Amino acid sequence: MYEESFAGETAQAFVYERTGNSAVIWRCFSHGTKAQIPQQIGDCPVRAIAPYAFSAHMEERTLRRGLENGNLHLYVPEVLGGSAHWIAGGSGIRACKKETSAQSPKGQQADREQTGIREIPALCGDALEEVVFPGTLQRVGRYCFYDCARLHSLTFYGETTDWGSGVFTRCHRVRNLRVHTDMEGRSSLKEVLDELPEEIFVEYYVPDECSGLTYARAQLVFPEFYEEGVENTPARILETHVHGSGMSYRNCFQGRRFDFGQYDALFSRAQVLEREQIVYRMVLGRLRTAVALSEKARSVYETYLCTHGKRIAQELLKQGDTQEFCWLIERLRGIGVSEWESLVQELGREAAGLHAGEAVSYLMNLGAGMPRKTKRRRLEL
Repeated sequence: MYEESFAGETAQAFVYERTGNSAVIWRCFSHGTKAQIPQQIGDCPVRAIAPYAFSAHMEERTLRRGLENGNLHLYVPEVLGGSAHWIAGGSGIRACKKETSAQSPKGQQADREQTGIREIPALCGDALEEVVFPGTLQRVGRYCFYDCARLHSLTFYGETTDWGSGVFTRCHRVRNLRVHTDMEGRSSLKEVLDELPEEIFVEYYVPDECSGLTYARAQLVFPEFYEEGVENTPARILETHVHGSGMSYRNCFQGRRFDFGQYDALFSRAQVLEREQIVYRMVLGRLRTAVALSEKARSVYETYLCTHGKRIAQELLKQGDTQEFCWLIERLRGIGVSEWESLVQELGREAAGLHAGEAVSYLMNLGAGMPRKTKRRRLEL
């Protein structure tokens, strides 16, 4: 049950609207920074998010008026006492006062303890950092995340097909998307990416090619792009110049399906136009989660690893990404990079200097398994 996922101050409450046999979320209330939208409220599956639902600029009078006339409803999980003990406004919800049988100070104190959390703020604007949409969601209202300056992560499903205008207006910190396609491999990833010109890291889940029932994960990187208006004086026109390879990567779609082949074919362009950190993240992502990776593309990415493997490993050490670092070392050995043993020894010294204990232990274990070179003794007569 949905209520069982809450505990204490992490509990979330919602103002919602019933439309037919489905629910539309108007507001979320929580002490946390992550909004976890439920698949259903009561017997109503959640199908839509209302306009300005997570924006601090929503008209509070509209919300209050809807609650007063019964068009909107308040849902509070049982762990907080249920909806009957709370009243809502645009900026938060607060516990209703309860009458106690005892009028003594002790009785009043017992009443306060029974009431629990007295007030829960609206999770909107700068308070919002992460959102997880359910697989039942079909529509996201216009300006849903307007001016949510700290929003950085979003999870959504292929069933969410209708995105209103200006959903991500003034949201410049979104960096991580987690996308689950429908069983046909379709999603609205392109529509979302077109609204986010910054560097975006995507976990992309598609139906497994073998079973078609389970999902395979791909790690994708979409570089930044920006447009610049340049005046062509002789022609008396204003030309739009696009900088970076991000626009090209955002066009790697066939309708609502992502095209891995087009994505991999753009790698040579990214090498020229993008920062080294973005390029090697592309390489690691495609090789670690090799969904629909052709042999030709695999060879290109592995060639890049052979040339830049040492530099990438050093960067991963500095970032403290031990899991990725260990995978890289194993991969470099697997593709036969030259002087691999010397590389392991050198990286071991660097890891010790950075006090990266896990990496040091891993590299020491590798060194213990290496064949040691022994000097031949000469017998002189």
